[in-house]
Parts: sequence; C-alpha cells; structure tokens
Amino acid sequence: MPTIRETMTFDEMRAMLPQQLKVDHLAPLTVPLHALHAMGLRYGEEQFRAKGSCVATFAVAIGTDVLWLESKFGPASHRRLVYRFMREFLHVSGAHAYCFMSEVWVAAVDNLDDIDVLPSERPESERDEVLLVTSFGRQGDKYLSRYLITPSRHPGKLAWLGPRVEDDFGCACRHGLEPV
Repeated sequence: MPTIRETMTFDEMRAMLPQQLKVDHLAPLTVPLHALHAMGLRYGEEQFRAKGSCVATFAVAIGTDVLWLESKFGPASHRRLVYRFMREFLHVSGAHAYCFMSEVWVAAVDNLDDIDVLPSERPESERDEVLLVTSFGRQGDKYLSRYLITPSRHPGKLAWLGPRVEDDFGCACRHGLEPV
C-alpha cells in the first residue's frame, strides 16, 4: 500500500495539517488545565449553535497563550499524519496542556469478538455520534467530556448537542493522542 508521501505533493500534505484559527493571549496567568478544558467545551457548544457541527480542533496551552488549530479530518492515513504532527508540535513547543475536540462515533460492545468492528462501520441503530472533548496536562491530569449529538430531521435545520456527560478515563479513549 503506498504511503501518503508517495501519493501526494508536499503542498497537498501541508494543506491537510492543522490550520491556525487564533491565538488567545491570557497573560499574566499560565492557563490551568481545567480552564483550558472549559474553553474547549465552550468552543464546541458555540460551534454547534452556529453551524450544527464542530471540526476537529486542538487548543494548545503554552505558558500564557492558547493556540487554536483545526483540521478537517479525512481518511485514517490523514488522521495519523495529523496526530503525528500534533504529538511532535506538543513536545517541541513546550506546551503544558492541550484540549482536543472532535465529533466521533461510539458504540457499546457486548461481545469482545465485536471489538474490532469500528463504530463507523456499524449500522446507525448500533452507534451514536458524540462531540468528544478531552484535555491532558503535562503532570498527567486529564478531563473527558462528551455530548450526544442529535441530528436534525428537518432540511436546513442544524444538529444540536444533548447534555454534557463527564467521564473518567476508565473508558476507552482511542483518538490516537497521548498526554503531553
């Protein structure tokens, strides 16, 4: 199977990497993880109110600044490239925390034999779509929140978020990133 490097030009690969949305300068305070997570939750809620969706977004805390990056995910090879880029960026930048939010499919697994079937490959009746917001700090602290997404059944109307659920990390959180 050909690699991305063999099938795409450099400019095509660069366009797939996360694009900067904005930078929040919050001096004189270093941004604590709980505040970064709250910023991510608010951003996801605002995106759903405005657009009915939320593009995969990273909020990276570096000292007193928060750098916001977004990435329109494509196939699995593209997501792996974005995750590798972000992992390296987190280390090189000296980030002390990051928040990641994305729409994801989730499914309950009753039988361990079904664990290899991705939620996206399951029938709609066996899966849900959620907005997942995860935050990690350099000291190992972490937050995980999710909202059930309710799609609109009416043309021209936006999807909306259900109530927020706070989770612990005992559940499988497999979006490909690791704590900073």
